[in-house]
Amino acid sequence: MNAANIMVASGLSEILLLLPTAFVDYGEEVILADTTFTPYAARTKIIGGKPVFVPMKNWVHDLDAMADAINEKNKKLFGYVIRITPQERI
Repeated sequence: MNAANIMVASGLSEILLLLPTAFVDYGEEVILADTTFTPYAARTKIIGGKPVFVPMKNWVHDLDAMADAINEKNKKLFGYVIRITPQERI
């Protein structure tokens, strides 16, 4: 892993705001699963983006439907994985 690809913050809230602020332009659509972590859509709206919800199939991301949702108004798919818990060591 390249050190340039690591982000360190004092909590998840900062990261959930920094990522869309850095990568989503005002008015741009962001593709989300319709059953997702609430802050994804909230942070998208805070920075002026528009959440586009794609239904899940049997509680699994429908990747084909997400791909079909891509158009000229969006270029982001909000679905990154952040895995840090108090029990883990860095």
